[in-house]
Amino acid sequence: KKKSSLIVLNKSFRCTNEILNFSLKFIEQSPQIKSFNRKGDSPEVFIADNSEVFIDKIVEEVKSCQEKGLQSIGLICKTENNSICLYNKIKHKLDIQIIRNGSAAELQGVFIIPVYMSKGLEFDAVLICDADNQNYYDEDDKNLLYVACTRALHRLSLFCEKEVSPLIYATSKHTKLAQTE
Repeated sequence: KKKSSLIVLNKSFRCTNEILNFSLKFIEQSPQIKSFNRKGDSPEVFIADNSEVFIDKIVEEVKSCQEKGLQSIGLICKTENNSICLYNKIKHKLDIQIIRNGSAAELQGVFIIPVYMSKGLEFDAVLICDADNQNYYDEDDKNLLYVACTRALHRLSLFCEKEVSPLIYATSKHTKLAQTE
């Protein structure tokens, strides 16, 4: 009779230490996962006081990522409707594609994608673009945030308009963005 053995895989090769540690805060019984000793920037949370500032900051962050040489940038929204709405607001400001119905062939460039379609994908940078209290508020949403955050290889930013999700507020420091005159 053959003996079976259990092998526990507990090393993440995808993201930086900072992104992994931030993401693990969304898991109730956080597994003992360690990062492959890759350092990077801490995730950032931006809170805009109106939609104009919100969109401008997302566009600015995408351009900053591109200037740093990041090849694939994923703008992740909770739902397909949120993805479409964001796409319509920024399609004239950025060269961007929306992923719907599994339409991603090659992930080079800037994409908008709902979180449920992002599982298994990875991006050099991830911008979670609807990190507010209307979209992420209960225990099920913690799992979605974990999935969205762990798509990022090198850079993770979260954006919300007006009020950040209490799930995120409890885990991070954040920057309030005001309308500039």
